[in-house]
Amino acid sequence: MIDVSIIVVNWNVRDLLRLCLQSLRDQAGLPMARMQVIVVDNASADGSAAMVRAEFPEVTLLANEDNLGFGKANNQALPLCTGRHVLLLNPDTVVLDGAIAKLVGLMDRQPEVAVAGCRLLNGDMTLQRWTGGAYPRLLNLANHYFFLDRVLPSSWRPMPLYLDRDVPENMEVDWVSGACMILRGSALGGVFSTRTISCTARTWNCATA
Repeated sequence: MIDVSIIVVNWNVRDLLRLCLQSLRDQAGLPMARMQVIVVDNASADGSAAMVRAEFPEVTLLANEDNLGFGKANNQALPLCTGRHVLLLNPDTVVLDGAIAKLVGLMDRQPEVAVAGCRLLNGDMTLQRWTGGAYPRLLNLANHYFFLDRVLPSSWRPMPLYLDRDVPENMEVDWVSGACMILRGSALGGVFSTRTISCTARTWNCATA
């Protein structure tokens, strides 16, 4: 059984893509037999497609002749996905500490969750604030632009536009970064918009992973 189908859309970042795919082999926390990895290469000129063919024969490669963009590239891969869950992963990410297995485990334990993200780190292991956050509303916009969080007690602060602190536990947010986004296969009712490069949902959970 395939637990998760992983889609990586690539354009001209061969060396970063190599690190990403190698980290899936080494750090996903799941055996490769339980993961389906699909790379959609958008007409890279740096030898990305050749590298995938030569070094990662277990990966399904879709090599486009033109740069179709993020949405169309994901839509190419979705019909091929056979996993119980689908994970969108940026090619410039490196998976650490069994993060894929943790995300799959979260989805399995919480069947009400349709989409989840994970705790994203910078190269120096600090938190990426664009890991997740809240939809823009009057209160959090005022809090953001007028720096009210510096004077308001924490109990009065609205959920920020993006995370203003590290997240040691799972939490519900309005959106998560598309850099690492897992979707329940049974909840996928359509395709991605080709007019935008990000996706949002009403209820998302951010999992430490």
